[in-house]
Amino acid sequence: MCVKPWNEWIVSWVIDPARPFDPKDRSVLETRVRAAIGDRTTPFEIIDASVWSVNRLYAPEYRQGRVLCMGDAVHRHPPTNGLGQNTSIADAFNLAWKLKFVLDGKAGSSLLDTYSAERAPIGRQIVERANRTLFEMGAIPAAIGIVPGQSTEDRWERVLTLSDDTEEARARRAALDEAVKLQDFGFNAIGVELGYRYRVGARVDDGTPEPIPPGPSDICYQATTWPGARLPHAWIELGRRTVSTLDVVGHGRFVLLTGPGGGAPWRAAAEQARERTGVQITVHEIGTSHGMLRDPLLQWRAVREVSDNGAVLVRPDAHVAWRAATADQASKLPAVMAELLRL
Repeated sequence: MCVKPWNEWIVSWVIDPARPFDPKDRSVLETRVRAAIGDRTTPFEIIDASVWSVNRLYAPEYRQGRVLCMGDAVHRHPPTNGLGQNTSIADAFNLAWKLKFVLDGKAGSSLLDTYSAERAPIGRQIVERANRTLFEMGAIPAAIGIVPGQSTEDRWERVLTLSDDTEEARARRAALDEAVKLQDFGFNAIGVELGYRYRVGARVDDGTPEPIPPGPSDICYQATTWPGARLPHAWIELGRRTVSTLDVVGHGRFVLLTGPGGGAPWRAAAEQARERTGVQITVHEIGTSHGMLRDPLLQWRAVREVSDNGAVLVRPDAHVAWRAATADQASKLPAVMAELLRL
């Protein structure tokens, strides 16, 4: 695994816990590295060596009173799927705006309870997915017929006979097909990376059912503005620049996205919500003839799931807090904000 292209690498392998292993034994390490490189002439330097264990740990709660935990303190798992740092950053992204609002007196302290309610299920999902992926990687050598304890010669024999015209080889090829398909869950798990949704917490239900992905939810990312989902990316234009919908939300603000015919009613509702809660809502009109935000490719129109004058209310962490199909529901916005902020 490359760390600094192309001169610093990590070499990892599984050790037998029943056999003693000393990470300071340079002769063993050098033999392993030589085998990984594949020749005896390439010079290298071993910077460090350590032993670590595969973890399958997740906390059911992230808050206890005034103590809030995140990152490796609440979820530990193998590096498969590459979600460790991503998940930890998402924890912080979820908590930061809530903590700021509570400390500034703009939200009730119970808003902090939504941090655990939202993030703990995601932490568990990540831990389970990473561990499943780790073990699913073993399906490939198993399908080929490679098992622990085989000699190098026996392993090559299993590889070289994989293409034979025999029932046994055909069965192994079929098993290999299925094993390769499993790797999608490790290398193409966009649903895990972007598709998670907060089903409870700082969200207000709009009365619509949660959308069902067209395939396995770990793999299939389905863009949706269903409350609790991450705001979908869509290319739009800001002046003469192409930007993402994700570029016009966040930055510590609640943002309300609407379209043609929605500007006036939703700005009035946002002002009423500010008077009730003290929290400013930035209103953006996308796709109008007079506004700065245009939708020339109709990408936002394709994913917004509300009418032209409807609205999507987005939290400071870019997750959808609430949505309204039409401007007829604009009068609900002050109460929605009060509910979100636990006021």
